[in-house]
Formats: sequence, C-alpha cells, structure tokens
Amino acid sequence: MKIQIVYLTSILALSILLAGCGPAPQKDARYIPTASPTAPKTSASKSSQTASSTSLPRTAVVELVRMPLLKTVFRNPPATSRIDDLFARAKRQVDNLSLVSNCDLDILKGFVAADWTPVVLLRSERQPWVLVGYDDGVEEIQLTNIANAPSGTTDPKRLRLRREDYSDFESKWASGKCLLVAPGLAYTDVKVRSVLSKYLSATHASQVMVRSR
Repeated sequence: MKIQIVYLTSILALSILLAGCGPAPQKDARYIPTASPTAPKTSASKSSQTASSTSLPRTAVVELVRMPLLKTVFRNPPATSRIDDLFARAKRQVDNLSLVSNCDLDILKGFVAADWTPVVLLRSERQPWVLVGYDDGVEEIQLTNIANAPSGTTDPKRLRLRREDYSDFESKWASGKCLLVAPGLAYTDVKVRSVLSKYLSATHASQVMVRSR
C-alpha cells in the first residue's frame, strides 16, 4: 500500500514539473487590435445650430420719426388701466391698430429691434407709454409718454425719456399685452411672427396672438 502511494505521489510531482517547464504561452495569432471607437461628432452639429439660431441685439433704439403717427392715434388717450379698453376705444378712430397678447420682455425687445414701437400700460398708471429703446448692458428699458411728447419731434432729448430696470418694468407691466400701430393696414399674426422670428426662436415667436378687429 505504501509503495502505491509513493508511486502515485511521484507521478503527480513529475506531471507538475513537466507542466511548469512547458513552452511559454503564445498570443492567439487570430488577435487583431481594433482602433479606438470614434468619438461622436457633436462639434459640427453644435456649430451649425449656433450659426442658424437667431438672437436679439444687445441694444436697440427705434427711429423716432414714427412718433407723429403714434400721437395721431393716441391724440386723446382715455384714462384706463386696461389695454383692451384702450384698444377698443382707439380702434373706433383708426384701422391700423393691433392688440398683441402673450408677450414677454424679449418679444417687446424684438419689436424695438425691428424698429416698431410697442405701446403698453403700466400698473397703477392710466396713460399709455411707448417703448423706444432698450440696453442689455445696463438692463434698462426706455419709454416715453405719447401724450406729452412734443408733436413731430425726432429728438430723444425732447421726448422726456423714462428709464426702467428690466425687473421693475416687468413688475409694472403685468398684462403681457401691447399695441402696435402700423404705417398702413393693421398687422396680422403672420406679419408679427415673421418679424419676431428674425430675433427669437420660431416657437417663441409663435406664442403671440394678434387681434386687429
């Protein structure tokens, strides 16, 4: 029995020794290194998106030669705190007036950038104001009182400009509405959205609603 155990132990030891002395393992000849995965090409699409996007200019001022037209429409503006009432009363005298709803500050800035003059009513004030400029550098809106502006003037110094911080203006202008006076026929949804789309996204521009009757 001892002889069999010694014999088996010897065979096992010899097998281990022969396995350890065998040839070094070779790399599989079929292994072919692959190139690293190509990174997704996002930079080109991002640049294209930036190039095709529109944006508001940082500053804009309306050409004030339009002021006589505004004074004609609002020669005797009614004292009211509702812009819908102002629209209804002024519409009885002129046809080129439009009421624009669903506005925000960027939409008003878009009108000014397009050389349009949006008319607004401010909270606790019963007279119309017209936006004539804005400046993102100081975050300031420039307005003037239509009724008190000297007739026919194009001089900003004579318009008695009122300056409001963006935040102050937005807190006072709570209706989200404005009036637009067109040189000819009243503006339509298509016209207003087309102008805004030069400065804002199509989705942003499409939110406005225009009433001309």
